[in-house]
Amino acid sequence: MYLVFCSDSLSPFTDNLTSYPSDTHVYGVTCARTDSSSPHSFSRKGNLDGVMLAEDLKEYIGRHAALWTMLAVNCNLDEDTCKDIACKVAFQLAGATEEAGMNLQQFHDFRLNYIETPKGFFEFFQRTVFRVYDRDGNGVLDPRELDNFVTLFYEADSIFAGDRRLPADKEELKQVIRLRFDNNGDGMLSFDELRNVIAGQADLSAPSVTVSVPQQQLPASET
Repeated sequence: MYLVFCSDSLSPFTDNLTSYPSDTHVYGVTCARTDSSSPHSFSRKGNLDGVMLAEDLKEYIGRHAALWTMLAVNCNLDEDTCKDIACKVAFQLAGATEEAGMNLQQFHDFRLNYIETPKGFFEFFQRTVFRVYDRDGNGVLDPRELDNFVTLFYEADSIFAGDRRLPADKEELKQVIRLRFDNNGDGMLSFDELRNVIAGQADLSAPSVTVSVPQQQLPASET
């Protein structure tokens, strides 16, 4: 199990690590909080139109490294790419679009639900990881995107590296994922289907093979 925390201070979480399962890997990052009610913190240009455009949100995200640093570390991406992905996911979760922008209420709800709480922040991190491999942004991983995704589990500096529960190679892992998580069998994997895989909470071990040995029929006893 993998947990990522974002807070002004990590002590509320690290002081209670005994409450988590023994196989939990905790990744803590701190982030400064800003006053979202201030128009100057909400908009890059300090305007009062109540809309945060893509460039405004990207600058906000850039000032809050906790929103993209773990993505850079775990997916080996450059900073600008990570910020772009975090920006796209933020618009999606806020129910807004890059073209129309994000209003103050949407921004407030996004902060409240996905930045201010550890659970919400962890989901934001998971969704950014998913978005890295969802290249066309259609909300599902096709077979080629899934192939790129499972490669993450076998990279030397991945958070999953050395996990003995993983199958021997990525081809076997793809088979396990399709078998256990492609719920509708359409060959496409949604975020909800892969959520536990990304979180490290899914059983990814190769299924055991039971070999059935036919019993030898004994000859009938002569009477």
